[in-house]
Amino acid sequence: NCDDGDNLEMIFKFADSGNPIYEYQTKSGLRSVELTEAGQLIRFVPPGGGVTSITVDSLDVSSDRASHVMSFSTERSGGDTLTQSRSRVGTETAIRDELLEVETTIRSQSVTSQPGIMLPGDEHIVVCRGKLKPQ
Repeated sequence: NCDDGDNLEMIFKFADSGNPIYEYQTKSGLRSVELTEAGQLIRFVPPGGGVTSITVDSLDVSSDRASHVMSFSTERSGGDTLTQSRSRVGTETAIRDELLEVETTIRSQSVTSQPGIMLPGDEHIVVCRGKLKPQ
């Protein structure tokens, strides 16, 4: 459940190493990558075009918890209009009583620009929390 009233469906996958696995949709299909270290960069063309870049800002993994922060940047253009969106997603997971407790904080903002005009959007912050059962 999120503090803005939304319910997000979340699926978490972990590699044998305990590191989180990030899945993302590209123009050519679903991809996945193990998050291994801060500074790791993922760059791809999403289904709607443009370019998305993701940087792992931090990663901390132990036997009963994992946390990571990722920065997302997406750029798309159409004619003279450039739309840029930026977000930062931090996720904390911990195993308690055989459930995976999750807290995710999402900070996002978009900017639309044309020659001589820049329209920054408001920053949005959403916090989502839940308990997941292993499958």
